[in-house]
Amino acid sequence: MGDSVECPKCQGTMRIKGALWVCTNNPWCGYQREMLKPVLSQAELLKENAQLKEWVKQLETILRTHRIKI
Repeated sequence: MGDSVECPKCQGTMRIKGALWVCTNNPWCGYQREMLKPVLSQAELLKENAQLKEWVKQLETILRTHRIKI
């Protein structure tokens, strides 16, 4: 990731300040946003995927129990 990006509000320059991207090109703009979270490792993705699959199974069981069709 570079050290600057274009501001979506005013097309100025945004720079990293702490954990935020802050527009520094135009003082009147004041646009800022949180930086993206770091990319998950393969192991973390597999763990998240397994958890999501488990939740889907639980939801399907609940729906079947209450005879709700999707």
